[in-house]
Amino acid sequence: MSFRELIWITGFGITLAGIARSEDRHLITVSRETTAILEPLRADGSVDFIADLNRRMSSGVTPENNAAVLLLRAAGSEMLGSHAALYCQMLGIPDVPAEGMISAEFFEVPMKDLKQRVARQDEYDHVIENPWVAEDHPAIARWLEKSAKQFELIEEASRRTHYYTPLIPENIENPSVAAVSLNQAQNLREIARWV
Repeated sequence: MSFRELIWITGFGITLAGIARSEDRHLITVSRETTAILEPLRADGSVDFIADLNRRMSSGVTPENNAAVLLLRAAGSEMLGSHAALYCQMLGIPDVPAEGMISAEFFEVPMKDLKQRVARQDEYDHVIENPWVAEDHPAIARWLEKSAKQFELIEEASRRTHYYTPLIPENIENPSVAAVSLNQAQNLREIARWV
């Protein structure tokens, strides 16, 4: 068998397996014999694993004890993409402003100026490792001053007892755990790096 024939047969087999899997999806009856999670169910009778994860992760979480609420206020809802309103609703809070804290790398630096952004990032990396005064790094000092309220929110978040961020699939109509939006993860990781 040639390599080309092997590739063709493999591709054909994968296609058939996908078709069979999509047709068999409705053949499973949700019960203790098939899964440990019996609810909540979607309209088609399959288990809504995303809703179950959200239910479990949010147990005991309120807007008053959830660190993610304050981190979101510091970061701004822009990081959430098209599902910002749903995200806030699931956290039990009103919508937060779209714009939040910006990275030191982008503060007073044109977005397209990669050389200046890299230089600012190097400067930031230097100041977090060494003692410094405002006169030595005026741009970083201005950034810290402009971001003071966001840093207060982050500090307050560090004292909260819970952390829950809702899992929201990219495609709400056809949800998949593998396609859960994690827009906030990178931004919150960036915030954590600043403090």
